[in-house]
Amino acid sequence: MNIRDHVELSEAERCELTALLGSGKPYARKIKRAQILLAADSGLSDEEIAAAVAVGGSTVYRTKRRFVEGHLEAALNEEPRAGADRKMTSNEEALLVATACSSPPEGRARWTLELLAGAMVKLTDHDSLSRETVRRRLTPEPSQALAEGHGVHPQGRRRVRRPHGGCARPLCRAA
Repeated sequence: MNIRDHVELSEAERCELTALLGSGKPYARKIKRAQILLAADSGLSDEEIAAAVAVGGSTVYRTKRRFVEGHLEAALNEEPRAGADRKMTSNEEALLVATACSSPPEGRARWTLELLAGAMVKLTDHDSLSRETVRRRLTPEPSQALAEGHGVHPQGRRRVRRPHGGCARPLCRAA
């Protein structure tokens, strides 16, 4: 029997996990972790737990290790995931929108993403900005656009409308 970390739940922890499983509200990963801890408390091996809960052996190992090293909350909840910091602050995003709404450079009919990225490099302390960063900052999130009243298509289809009147992309069907 391969038991790397011995899990012993208190009666209160066991009741909390059982209530969590019965509520049906938490995320699926949290439910799986609760099932892993309850199975480990009953004395099953890691392989038996992995087969019963339909997870990998490393998931069983990590969940049990987090419980033994920390506490119940550490074992149930996910650690924050790594991600890159935002390239532009809210003030820089406002400057980008103001630049995009201003007159384009001389000899140009409209702003392009590349021109906007170059202008933002000149106006801010950025070494470089990609056109994709500029595009993502200028494209409204679908939920944000609908909350502000944008995106209603004349035939009832919901779409984000661009300033020149074209469609950015379909959102979802109108209710």
